[in-house]
Amino acid sequence: MEGEEAYQLGMQLREEGNPKESLQYYRQALQEFKKDQNYRKEADTYLELANSYSDLGNRVQAVRYYQSALDIYSELEDSIGEGYALTGLGVINERIEDYDEARTCYGKAMQCFKRARDYERQEILLTLMAGTYQSDSNLHEVFGEQSPKPDVYAEVTVDENEGYLHQVTGMVERKRSELSSSRKYALQLMGYLVALIVAELLTTYVNKFWGVSAHLVILGVLLVHSSLVESVWYSNLLRSLIAVPIIRVIGMSMPIIQLQPFFWFPIVAIPLFAASIVIMRSQGLSLKDVGLTLENLPFQLLIGITGVFLGIIEYSILKPDPLIPVFTPLTFLVAFFVLLISTGLAEELLFRGIIQGNAQMVFSPVFAILFTALVFTTMHIGWQSATDLLFVFSVALIYGFIFYKTKNIVGVTLNHGLSNTVLFIVMPFYNLLAFLPFK
Repeated sequence: MEGEEAYQLGMQLREEGNPKESLQYYRQALQEFKKDQNYRKEADTYLELANSYSDLGNRVQAVRYYQSALDIYSELEDSIGEGYALTGLGVINERIEDYDEARTCYGKAMQCFKRARDYERQEILLTLMAGTYQSDSNLHEVFGEQSPKPDVYAEVTVDENEGYLHQVTGMVERKRSELSSSRKYALQLMGYLVALIVAELLTTYVNKFWGVSAHLVILGVLLVHSSLVESVWYSNLLRSLIAVPIIRVIGMSMPIIQLQPFFWFPIVAIPLFAASIVIMRSQGLSLKDVGLTLENLPFQLLIGITGVFLGIIEYSILKPDPLIPVFTPLTFLVAFFVLLISTGLAEELLFRGIIQGNAQMVFSPVFAILFTALVFTTMHIGWQSATDLLFVFSVALIYGFIFYKTKNIVGVTLNHGLSNTVLFIVMPFYNLLAFLPFK
């Protein structure tokens, strides 16, 4: 009885628009149902927890609980429950614009409802699938999905079919409204990008004080803006961008001029890691969500090794002085490890794993990759080389595409760290000592 009461309270709070407050009651109900080994109610509670987290914009927890509910419903052979859980997973995938995966989930959910002879929910799934095609800008597919399917509508009346077509029309209008909001958000992000470019130009070519001041203004605007926007996903993206001016302000405020350039990298990486960890915890992002996974490791290592060639190319552009005074096996290994962590991991975690990951929740993958690459390139203006900016932008696009396709940053992290090692450690000594780098 205690579990059921807590469950009902949770449902009431969520229906009243208080999903955050409902969580504690659902968790209480879950404990009671587990204690009583009431598997069906346990699955129902997992489903409601997932719905609440979805309302709150916490994709990670939502997916986790939808999957837990789906596993139990599958064991219980509860087709309706399976259909609900799969529909929830489809909605999450549609929000991050993974439309193929969303349609896969919706299709599986439709089969579940078909087994249960639930024609009304099959109709809703058809509408959701039509929505994914509309978002893909494929109007022919939309109207193809509108066509009544004989096996689905065998027991649906003409009036219900007309109601369905009316529902699809309303869905298309809502999608157009969402696209309008996306355009508005995209224009706002372009404004922030321009502001970051101006701040970097001031820092590099005018005065560091004005550069820091400009970054502080951007930081303040992002803080206010992220707290005012209605979209949870867009708010998460704005909050992740806050890390960029923070890193610049802290990095330029540190008294590191007296130190050797080699030590700048780990010192600046400290606030970068701190910002990334804070963002991950506040947004409920797991290591896997930001691409820190050992899946498909051989392929990731292959990606990483190609960093040698990128380092050689960038050295031909910048020709920097060596970061270490002498090249020995020990100093090489230490330098490689430091650059791998402080440039490869620190930067890829923030830019690809967090910023691009959040951007993909709001915009198309193409825009997310492009925007992240532009922000990343902007932070290299200090090298005062237009050629290097073009090179960095090209590499950033490649990194972004790899992360989008593999959902993994291990390969690009190794690639980034290895390319910087070749750029700052190997190539300077190779040029100075010809074929005797250890001499």
